[in-house]
Amino acid sequence: LYKKIYNENVNKNVHILYSEIIAEINRKAVKGINDGIYVENILETMGCTYCNKNGSFCGCSMCDWDSLYISLMAQMNVLRSKDVKLYTKAVCYSFKIVRGENVIGNAIEEIAIHNAFCSWQMPDELLKELFKDNVIYKRNPAVGILQARADSICVERIRLWKKNFAKVISISIGVETGNEWIRNHWLNKNISNKQIIEALHLIKSEGANTNANVLLGIPGYTEKQSIVEFEDTIGWLYNNNDIDLITVSPLVTRRKTIQGMLHNGNKHKKNAEPIMLISMFMALYIVLCKYPGIENKIVLSPPNCKSFFDQEY
Repeated sequence: LYKKIYNENVNKNVHILYSEIIAEINRKAVKGINDGIYVENILETMGCTYCNKNGSFCGCSMCDWDSLYISLMAQMNVLRSKDVKLYTKAVCYSFKIVRGENVIGNAIEEIAIHNAFCSWQMPDELLKELFKDNVIYKRNPAVGILQARADSICVERIRLWKKNFAKVISISIGVETGNEWIRNHWLNKNISNKQIIEALHLIKSEGANTNANVLLGIPGYTEKQSIVEFEDTIGWLYNNNDIDLITVSPLVTRRKTIQGMLHNGNKHKKNAEPIMLISMFMALYIVLCKYPGIENKIVLSPPNCKSFFDQEY
């Protein structure tokens, strides 16, 4: 479907394409979490470049965040390749429509895009346009949260985000598991342990905060195996002084993911068990007891936990 929509829009007049995108943004207008302290600003972009590349749709096997918005992302990808200025204008518009203009930033705000350090998804022109002349923020947030792939972290982007978004920046890296083989050959992440360690160190050396995103639950694992894997991952991260925070995301059984396919094919079997609530608390209890002080670093991911509790088996 992604490739079909992408190809249908490749030869379309860029201004017609832009108008269609704006109409879809107006129709969609997804607002993220806003609890008075934390605000999740969901920007409409061309999506994850690791997932959406060469006119095709693929990526990490456990991730299905994009499939609901596949049409808009395909159109945005075409627009990005045709006209970076109109792409910038469209993304800025999506930010304004959900956040408003000339607002006072909350204590903590996240720019919720897949990779804030990817120059294709977030070109320099876009980053600077978002924050110029106090168009969106009359006063910037105290803490800014960003997501990034470990292989995209660079000094220039860290400094650019600190200058434009917030003086205190927290950058989240998708670790998922400390088992490199599982991460790359089963979850299809294509990120090495060495890249993760180097990225975390670079972030800290530039005065930004680090956040390691970790999965609780591995597709195809039994609950017991998932707990052991989680315990091992926390152990791998525990002695790394470059880590400020570890965000735990319980595995969500989404339809178009490897865990979704395994679950649908094994509903009456004991393997490929989804992680259950009691196992989630058991895993957390084990690492809290085993690693002194880890309670000061571990938090649960609000959006992933919401999806976890909302899912039906």
